[in-house]
Formats: sequence, C-alpha cells, structure tokens
Amino acid sequence: MKKNVIFLPEIGTFFNRDIDLAKCSVDRLVAYGATCIKGEVLHDPEICLKGEFYERYYDIESQKWVEVNYRELIEKKVNSIEQYHTLFSHVLSRGCDLALSVYDARGVEFAGDLKAKFVKISSSNITHRPLIDAISKLNSTILLDTGHASTEEIGRAVGWLSENRVTDFVIEHSPPAPPAPVTEHNLQYMVNLGRIFGCRYGLSDHHAGLEMMMAAVAMGASVIEKGIKLGSGVDQDTAHAMDIDDVPYLIQALQNIALGLGNGSRTLLPNRKKYQSRMGLIAKVPIASGELLCENNVSFAFPCLGIPVEQIESIKDVTVRKDIEEGQPIFWHDISIFPQP
Repeated sequence: MKKNVIFLPEIGTFFNRDIDLAKCSVDRLVAYGATCIKGEVLHDPEICLKGEFYERYYDIESQKWVEVNYRELIEKKVNSIEQYHTLFSHVLSRGCDLALSVYDARGVEFAGDLKAKFVKISSSNITHRPLIDAISKLNSTILLDTGHASTEEIGRAVGWLSENRVTDFVIEHSPPAPPAPVTEHNLQYMVNLGRIFGCRYGLSDHHAGLEMMMAAVAMGASVIEKGIKLGSGVDQDTAHAMDIDDVPYLIQALQNIALGLGNGSRTLLPNRKKYQSRMGLIAKVPIASGELLCENNVSFAFPCLGIPVEQIESIKDVTVRKDIEEGQPIFWHDISIFPQP
C-alpha cells in the first residue's frame, strides 16, 4: 500500500496443518492485492508444557467461551520447518514480502534465511530478552506486539532493542478480542506509544469489524495486522478474523484513507482557477459621481469582477469618480485614489 501503510493479512493460526489450504489463502490474498503475507513459525510443540493447562477462546457464532487443553491446541497448529519452507517459499514466489512471528532460535534463523521483511515479537514474548536479542540481529523490521503488556514492560523491551542498536521497529497496539466492547480498544494509546517511544506504531486488530483498522490509519498507524479466515468453522482467533473476500475492500479503504491524510500543508498555484462564488463590491443603489462609498450604497455579489470584498476597509469614505448604476460592479478605476479627509 502507499503512504507507508502496510497491511499484513495474518494466515498463521487459521490453516492449522493444512498447507494446501494455506497456499490457497495466499493465492487469494495476492489476487486481492496483498503485498505482504503474515504467518508464524510454530514448529516445536515443546514451547508449551504438557499438563492441565487450558486456553479459552470465544466462539462468536454460539456466543460462548470454548476451553481447550493448551498443549493439544499448540500441537494442532504445529508444522515442520520443511512444511513452513514450502508455504513461505510459495509466498515469496508470488512476489509478496513475508512477515513472521517467531518463538525460538530456530524460528529466528528460519526467518533470517527467508529474508522476512518483518519479524514479530508476540505480546507473550515481550519479556523474552534472549529471543528479542536474537531477533535484533536480523536485517528485518521488528514488530513489537504490546497486548497484555504494561507500559513499563513495553519500555523495557524498547530499551533492549535500543541497546541492540535497533532503530527499525514498529510498536503494535493490540486491543482485546471479542466479546470485549469497542470502548476497550483505546486507539489513542496506540498514538501515545508512538509519541512516548518516538517510533512508528500500528494496530494488531482484534475487532470483529473493519472500522478500528480504518480509524487507526486515520490516526497515523503505519502497520495494520488482521487475521484472515478462509471458509467457516470455529477455532482460536476466528472470532475476530475477517473473511478473506473482504480484503479487496479493506485494502482500498485503507489506501484511500492514507492518501487522504496528505502531508498537512496546502500549496496553491498563483494561476489556479478561482472560485466563482467569491464576492466583490457592487452598487446597492445608483451612486453618483463624487458620492462617498458607505454601507448604505455598497453591497456584494459573485463572481468578483471588481474590488474584492476583503478590501472593504480600503474603500470606506472614498468617493466615486463616475456614476455607477445599481447592481453594477465597483472597480478600482471607479473610485478616487485617496480617501476623503
């Protein structure tokens, strides 16, 4: 997209182990105008302990919470490095850039090998200094997700990036997902993060609709990330994912908003076409030669053919040099050069 606004359609949690479905999603997104595809490198289930640990997600269709064993959920989504290489090589072959979330050293290495344009530090890893240090060595723009993180934790992570001499990063605001109301999105905090840390900012959108992304771009976001679902079904994060067929509309809308913001200045050419509706001075009644101009005999009409209305103060107590008929424009050559004493 133009004006440095990047839309990142996220496919990383929705295809589970169906690589063919993922490649189909990529092809549809490319056809719809996406220039960068967001995924994740979740190749090792051991990043989640086995045991009675549960993850909850919201089923927007039944409007109920679903609870699943966390390890089983992760295992459902794990793909081998070889499978990820097949998928993301396909993304690159379609002329798209890559944005990847990584969770361990092997994932960082993989993102570097594929020259991912963006590498994301998930909100759960904002306290993971070894991972942040490893990602800092890549030649990629870093996305720092801030969901569930305090301002102090965000500041500490930014400090680690600074210590690693990283300047190319974007802080992502990550509001709560449904059923959280829009009042909890607090997009102004996104803007404040950019001000506080002097960096670009973006939105990892978890709203069920599209309007929060549009508002974020209007507020200066440079990156918009959004989960994309292909088809129906209930799974983790589908409650706030958008349908893939809405992507063309969203891309065009975000681009139009970004372009419509402009650069904050206005340059007008001297030879520009002027408004016909700008008003000029006319005779309210017949004015005789030698008569003083005043509010009783001067009125205004457009288009401005003679003395413009903004010069009204210049002609007070000035006499006319010739008779002027009612309704006729008053020209500079109709009046005396100096006001009467």
